[in-house]
Parts: sequence; C-alpha cells; structure tokens
Amino acid sequence: VASYYGWPVSTTHCIVGSMVGFGLVYGGAGAVFWSSLARVTSSWVISPILGALVSFLVYKCIRR
Repeated sequence: VASYYGWPVSTTHCIVGSMVGFGLVYGGAGAVFWSSLARVTSSWVISPILGALVSFLVYKCIRR
C-alpha cells in the first residue's frame, strides 16, 4: 500500500513484518517468537527517544 502511494517504506519494518506474517501463515501464532518481536519493536520506540535525549545533551554542552 505504501509503495503504491509512493510513501517511504522502511526495509527493516518490511522484513520484520514479512517474517511475522510468514510465521503466522506457516505455523500459526506459536511459530512467532513474540518476546523477540517485542524487543525489536520496543527498540523502534526507545531508539529515537534515546537519540533525541543524547543529541539534546550534546547540544547543551556545545552551547555552553
């Protein structure tokens, strides 16, 4: 859908989504390692927040 409309697509999200989708189709919900998926998706949330915090601290140090 995103490619059809010309929207940017993250290859990491596509790969993870396709692996989860294939696992669900092939082996059902038991074939997906949900704890690993939770770690990957939480890193997508935590990483930008942590990056913003570090860049803010670096900016404050430079401005002094």
